[in-house]
Amino acid sequence: MRHNKDIEAQKKNILENTLQLIQSLGIVATGFSQIAEKAGVSKTTIVRLFGGKDGLFLETGRYYFREYCRTLEGFREKAEEDPATALSLYLESLTHSGRKESMISARLSQMLYKTQVIPERASGKLKEVYRNFMKPAVTMLEFIIAQGVAQGKFQPVIQNDTLPFLIYALARGISFISFFPFESGEAAETEKTVKERIFELLGVQKNRRVDRS
Repeated sequence: MRHNKDIEAQKKNILENTLQLIQSLGIVATGFSQIAEKAGVSKTTIVRLFGGKDGLFLETGRYYFREYCRTLEGFREKAEEDPATALSLYLESLTHSGRKESMISARLSQMLYKTQVIPERASGKLKEVYRNFMKPAVTMLEFIIAQGVAQGKFQPVIQNDTLPFLIYALARGISFISFFPFESGEAAETEKTVKERIFELLGVQKNRRVDRS
């Protein structure tokens, strides 16, 4: 039993360090040597645990996905208490994660489009992981909106199932604002405006009070 726990801890250590390297270097430049050095293990250990570079990167994507879902679940209780606050925190989390993980998102996209790193035999699994990536985020957004409507705090201007997807797309778009050549202060103002438009789509008053506790 202890042996299994040690293996899982070793896997987690390798996955976390692989994720950090992919974020900073990209998938193409991230190799076993860098991963082994950063994680403090041998290349043989990585091969034994993950079967190779393709397996390691695929499992890294899954690991990131699991952690991402765990973060999202934290908004459920807050949404039941105060949907407007939950939405604000959700948007901050989504935009922050988008900035923080922009490198791995871009590299995962490269894998999906069959770069030299991932062969055809793995592309199907990667596509499935990538397609499913936004589902938990949209599901949580649907829950927050439903709580807001049920409590009479949200009055959406769009009464159909596309609203959560539209808000999700806007929120993810905010994370890329910093990459555009805005003048000083314009990026923050643009982000603020987009978030205000999201609340307007939900029919929330601008003078709403948001409890960030």
